[in-house]
Amino acid sequence: MNRKWEGHIQKIRGESLRDAAMVAMLAHYGLKPGEVLALKGEHLDLQEGTFIVDERKFDLHEGISGMLKELGAGEAAWVFEGRKGKAITARNLQLITKKWVGKTPHQIRREFAKDFVAKGGHPAELKRVLGHAKLETTARLLE
Repeated sequence: MNRKWEGHIQKIRGESLRDAAMVAMLAHYGLKPGEVLALKGEHLDLQEGTFIVDERKFDLHEGISGMLKELGAGEAAWVFEGRKGKAITARNLQLITKKWVGKTPHQIRREFAKDFVAKGGHPAELKRVLGHAKLETTARLLE
């Protein structure tokens, strides 16, 4: 897990495992809020340690995998369930990230993108990771 976020995630985990896992997914993979919210158990392979979002395959970080297993995410309809077993709304996700880290999901995604490039990642690879169709979209995220 990104060391920059590790302390935040551990603090959140002490109060809400689900919220910690959502923030970790946003921060570690740069996922769009809608991608996190749309995750279903069928998108995870906890045995293999991978998950799929919009035809993009990711390796699960050990710490995140552990949180997802604790949540029973591989067996759930929605990985991150709200009330009555339904998916969490985008507005609720924004309230959750603001509460715990003082940032919106989009700000976390932008930070992920900037860190990716600062650590030597190529913009074309970042485009693929973020699921953008055009490099121009990725470039705007880096501004």
